[in-house]
Amino acid sequence: MNLSKLMDFFTHLVIGIVVARLFFKNPNIQKAIILGSIAPDFDVLLVWISVLIPELYFMSHRGLIHTLIMLPLVTSVLIYGTKYITKFKKINRIQHLLAESIIPLNKSTIHLGTLGSYTHLALDILNPQGLVILYPLSSERFTLSTMNFIQIFVSIPAFFFILFYFYRIYKKQSFSIKKFDY
Repeated sequence: MNLSKLMDFFTHLVIGIVVARLFFKNPNIQKAIILGSIAPDFDVLLVWISVLIPELYFMSHRGLIHTLIMLPLVTSVLIYGTKYITKFKKINRIQHLLAESIIPLNKSTIHLGTLGSYTHLALDILNPQGLVILYPLSSERFTLSTMNFIQIFVSIPAFFFILFYFYRIYKKQSFSIKKFDY
């Protein structure tokens, strides 16, 4: 994995954490938003399809799963899949951590998890590669054609915000930002 792809994943994860922790109190909603913020990148598991069958080019990275139509479905499937995460026998040592990863499937987690996915698309559209965001209605790629270094201007402040946020929690001080009661 090259540094650029790792930075993309890190950027999406950090932004998901910032949005979730800053605006929502409910831990299930927070987990749904965070999972949603990285959900579109699960398409890397399907890239092999477009390699074997070039006609299915839309199964590539930043393809079908990075579309407005597919994200609610993908996010719902991933949220639903969290209930099976504790079934893996080979990871017994971390079962207690995995049990906390289960996200209930309901309207709030689906809608706000999809919101997390849309933050992912908002960042990816800044990438010069762009997205086929309206596929299958249109196969045109949309981009704002900003340079890749934009990630640094997003990721680094977001990372420091997370550090500051957890420091404040550790010190038992409360934020003055209004959180939604989801």
